[in-house]
Amino acid sequence: MYDKTIDTKGVIMMKKLFQNKNNETEPNLIGTFASVLLLGGLIIICWVSVFAIFISR
Repeated sequence: MYDKTIDTKGVIMMKKLFQNKNNETEPNLIGTFASVLLLGGLIIICWVSVFAIFISR
């Protein structure tokens, strides 16, 4: 059976959940971005060096 009170409480709880998420600050991801750039640079350097060795032979 469909009960409006349960539905209303569920909607209110969902609204509170979204309000709590909106009030939280997002984490600072600059360090993560720098780490990914360094790792990507290392991978590119490795590929270029292996390619240079392949071409030189």
